[in-house]
Amino acid sequence: LRWIKKIKSKYRNAAGGRMLVMEQISSFGMVVGETIFNTCIWEGRFVQAWGGKYSLVYRNSVKAHLCGTSKSKDTDVRRALIERFGTPGRKKTPGFLYGIKRDLWSALAIVIYYNDMKTREKAASDGGTEKTIS
Repeated sequence: LRWIKKIKSKYRNAAGGRMLVMEQISSFGMVVGETIFNTCIWEGRFVQAWGGKYSLVYRNSVKAHLCGTSKSKDTDVRRALIERFGTPGRKKTPGFLYGIKRDLWSALAIVIYYNDMKTREKAASDGGTEKTIS
């Protein structure tokens, strides 16, 4: 978990402070198994190792924000991010999203959602219009 502390020293959120943003485990009324409980344990370990401000967001909120519906799938989230930031590109002509693979799409979606919500809150509190960061 030392790598979390290294990351903390390098990156800041839109408000100027360091923030850990993670997906919150949510219940859908279904029976869960050992892997879900292990995920909950690790979520807590990451928060503990971080030792600072953190925010937990629900996946359904992220999907609804980026895709317009919480029923969207991972491929829809990926497509929404590509529409917003452009194609990943290739090795010779990399785009902004070049190198994003597998679970990194979900992680990026969570960070974009959090940043958009904070930007919207700040614009509302300033009495200004909503600003989009892209």
